[in-house]
Amino acid sequence: MKKWQIVRKGRQWLTLMLATVMWMSVAVSPAQASGQLSTISHPSSGVQIALAEESPKKTPTLLSSFDTPGEAYGVAISGNTAYVADLDSGLQIIDVKDPTAPKILGSIDTHRALRLAIADNKAYIADWTSGLQIIDVSNLEAPQLLGSFDTPDYAHEVAIADNKAYVADYGSGVQIIDVKDPADPKHLSSFNTPGSALGVLLVGNTAYVADGKSGLQILDVSHPNAPTLLGSFDTPGVAYKVAIADNIAYVADEEYGLQIIDMSNSEAPKLLGSFDTPGIALGVTIAGNRVYVADGYSGLQIIDVTNPNAPTLLSNVDTPGYALGVVIADNKVYITDLSGLHIINVDEEKTVNYGTSYHLENQWPFVLTYLDACGDTYCVPTTQLSVFADAELDQAGVGTGTWKFESATGASAGTPVSFGDLVYLQNKSSQSYLDICGLAACTSTPKFSVVTDVKPDRDGEGTGVWKIESTTGASAGTPVSVDDLIYLKNQWSVGQTYLNVDRLVTCGSRTKLSVVTDPEPNQAGVGTGTWKIVD
Repeated sequence: MKKWQIVRKGRQWLTLMLATVMWMSVAVSPAQASGQLSTISHPSSGVQIALAEESPKKTPTLLSSFDTPGEAYGVAISGNTAYVADLDSGLQIIDVKDPTAPKILGSIDTHRALRLAIADNKAYIADWTSGLQIIDVSNLEAPQLLGSFDTPDYAHEVAIADNKAYVADYGSGVQIIDVKDPADPKHLSSFNTPGSALGVLLVGNTAYVADGKSGLQILDVSHPNAPTLLGSFDTPGVAYKVAIADNIAYVADEEYGLQIIDMSNSEAPKLLGSFDTPGIALGVTIAGNRVYVADGYSGLQIIDVTNPNAPTLLSNVDTPGYALGVVIADNKVYITDLSGLHIINVDEEKTVNYGTSYHLENQWPFVLTYLDACGDTYCVPTTQLSVFADAELDQAGVGTGTWKFESATGASAGTPVSFGDLVYLQNKSSQSYLDICGLAACTSTPKFSVVTDVKPDRDGEGTGVWKIESTTGASAGTPVSVDDLIYLKNQWSVGQTYLNVDRLVTCGSRTKLSVVTDPEPNQAGVGTGTWKIVD
């Protein structure tokens, strides 16, 4: 099903709002040509309304790129600063406060910087044949070498915790180094993994090692002087990097893409699912239900792991080079691809949650209005306010156009709202609930007046219960997001009807649209019963 967004042409809508006769029926014929606008016309005024096919929401967008002097391999973020391991050009320190215009702050040469970690104003760099380099970055414009430790093989990655550095040292496994005195780091112990240690991640007292052709190795480092093996999982490819969330490991497994492993029992990890990325998976990070993979020449791959048994591709962004490193901070992905640092906006859709208040914007194309309460009404002793649609957001300025979503089935505050849910809508100003009461006047079809009532469901027969339906065919159980378009179907046991705008009315000195319920989701054919959830 196609979605259409409304584009007003001209500013005659105010004139329409004040007209004595409201036209409420239009016919729409979508344009056949790709990208062409379809239009509808108000018959008396000739105002043209354009309907354009709606673009996918929240598409990742490249904000900027920064060309480092070397080959950008790894990246770490701390506050508004990006630290790039730039191979032969060492550490590059970049100001990303304005992500659209990153600028260099400082740099320091090392031998061959691969990856790094930041802690306590120090950068710990896995520096290939030069082992671990420790850099003072308290002055971002003038970083200084504090100390170093020459590991026995090729230092690929480092993790820091409790003044200890855990270095993935290729053929020499994991090296554990005391860095309490950064000028004089001391070797504590090592664990020789069966493969080639390429990546290491520390969670509590457990070290997860991406061990090349030997897959994932899980180490107990509660005693850093004597690490022990907890378990392992042999991935099909070359395990290059690992990320962990909620006892699940996400392994960048080179040509075998993303491997998803259940770590609830570290001694017996189990494969949950996998996703074959188009390139070579070399970097991985996770935020929420999304995994971000640095995928070689295929750039950034964004994968939905809501169901870890069946991950799906959400989107991707091609980068100009060979993507190796990826981190996420504040809904921005920072990816290194040998050509430099690239910053990508991945602002996610914001889920609608119970206990949170929103505005409801009606989508009738000629007059953009918001669900609002105004004036007193009487239908039964408990009813309080009449409900209208007003051109002003929160027309009285005290929450009259703000509605809190409450579950009619007992879901707790903070739980995501899904399509198919039954809800109460509580007005912020009056603390009363959206309800229907009595037949609406001057109608030939069974429409009902919409009011607010002090009770969530005044008669216990569903008059104050509303079912959230998708206008675009999303299935029941799909989470509802801010900016989604919905129908609100009243659940009165005598007959179920949809929330709609109807005709011009006044409340006080303001002209509004009346709000009724109608057997049709859009009683006038275009948007009268379609509501957009606005944060």
